Amino acid sequence: MRSLKHTVQENQAVPNMIKITILLLSVSLFSLVQATEDASFVGSFRFVKGQVTLEATKDKSTQNAVKEMLFNEGDKIVTKENSFAVLSLQDGSTIKMDANTELNVISLIGKKKEEYFGVSRIMLSIGGIMVDVVKKFNGPPSVEIDTKKKLGFGVRGTKFYTFIEQDSEDAWTVVYEGTVQAFDFAHDDSEMISAGKSLVAVEGERLTLPQEYIWSKKVLWNNDPDKGELDSRIVPTTAERQAELAQVLKKILDRKKKPFINTENNPRRMKDREIRTMRIEAKEEENDSNDATASVTTEAAVHHSKSSTGKVSRKVQEILASITQNDPSSPKPIAITERDGNGPLKATCDQVADSGFPCLVREHDCLSGEISAAIYYTADKVFHVCVKIINGIFL
Repeated sequence: MRSLKHTVQENQAVPNMIKITILLLSVSLFSLVQATEDASFVGSFRFVKGQVTLEATKDKSTQNAVKEMLFNEGDKIVTKENSFAVLSLQDGSTIKMDANTELNVISLIGKKKEEYFGVSRIMLSIGGIMVDVVKKFNGPPSVEIDTKKKLGFGVRGTKFYTFIEQDSEDAWTVVYEGTVQAFDFAHDDSEMISAGKSLVAVEGERLTLPQEYIWSKKVLWNNDPDKGELDSRIVPTTAERQAELAQVLKKILDRKKKPFINTENNPRRMKDREIRTMRIEAKEEENDSNDATASVTTEAAVHHSKSSTGKVSRKVQEILASITQNDPSSPKPIAITERDGNGPLKATCDQVADSGFPCLVREHDCLSGEISAAIYYTADKVFHVCVKIINGIFL
């Protein structure tokens, strides 16, 4: 089989002071339940073997992961040679990371009391992960696995394995039970993968027909360290997998495109009521945690501003008050200084763009057909991070 170049782009980190949960955009797209201040969005390490590192967005630290350590939205997790990790999500779903795997936590399923809402969204850069998703009776997928090349695998009540080849960048998804829906957001294409079948996206970009592969029967389906070996046995089957793919490549590429963006099958489709209730939570510094859970009021905004931007002009106070009065569920304003320039705004837009959504910064209000995903203000100006919506869909 032909060898293809391998490219992995580094995720862009969002500055610590603006930990806007832009990643919760995907949560809002998947859920009708409105996030609230006391809801938690965390995961934990159920098991760690070998060298596993956690790069935390919160304090920009890199540390060795240990059992029961928590991870948050925006964090990066890496396993080295002969190393494994099993991640636990709040709804009971688990993600096993094979050796030499790198992923970023885009968003996490939320929990408030005994209710769960939203979606856990993982960006897989390289390596393999085995996902065991707790069944949901209805509603959208509770886990989505994305790749750098705009592929997405939406699942609900499913056990499957996704990995990216080191050399060819081919992205494979093998389904053990349930079904997985593959989405190609870059080319408006989709495919359904049923139990016992596998799909390969050639070069990580072009979807193919799902089918049964002999090599996939050698995958070890185990996410529980108490039940034995964790290695999924993908590396030993590399030569066999490439040979089998070469034999069927022409056949599986001969398929009809299945658009989904303007259909109900789009996992990120937003209904009008979702847009109206959409809410982006702000994650601030630990010493400002009390402010982060308070209601958005002009007084609170001004108080926060005095510690970082000096005196807030009357015009800005009026704009902030107007935002709060007209739309109480709008994003919480975050103070920045002139010294920060456009850094925080650009970083937020970059994070949105990395998820496949076009984004731009406007002074004052977003235009019709856009949603304000984040609000920043200085003593004299108010900036909105605006996300474009077409036909009720983030594109």
